[in-house]
Amino acid sequence: MKRSVDRKELPVSRKAYNRFRLRIHEVLGQDSEAEARMVTAFDLYLAGDRGYASGLSAMEEMAFSFLRQDIDAAIERSRKARERAALRKSRSLLNAAVEDGGGTEKLVDDFIKYQREYAINRPDFTPPMTRAERRMFKRGAGVRSTRWDHLRPKA
Repeated sequence: MKRSVDRKELPVSRKAYNRFRLRIHEVLGQDSEAEARMVTAFDLYLAGDRGYASGLSAMEEMAFSFLRQDIDAAIERSRKARERAALRKSRSLLNAAVEDGGGTEKLVDDFIKYQREYAINRPDFTPPMTRAERRMFKRGAGVRSTRWDHLRPKA
């Protein structure tokens, strides 16, 4: 089934998008006009247009409201997956910078870009430090890492 919107604009995965299109086709495949209206409403809803239901009949609006619950769940699932991917990418850039002995300017800039992208999506969340980050912090502070750090008195 051919997609009608660009992949970068979709707030859901390609797999989820194709599944929703297939569900619409299975239910409304015998009525091509109703199917076209539902696909248009689906694409508009994904684009964030709140007037997506303007061309639908009452029965089609009811069917779309049932479908909308699943669409919202898929949007949330994709948002979380993209956040995790951005976090993994930023951490791998930081680890590469640490292994490089401080890293190059480009790696640091990329790290800041991905961290900023992640922070825009969830401004209230501060990701925990990775092992490499903790090690770099301890080296920078001049603290010697030992097995018994937790027994050291807090100063």
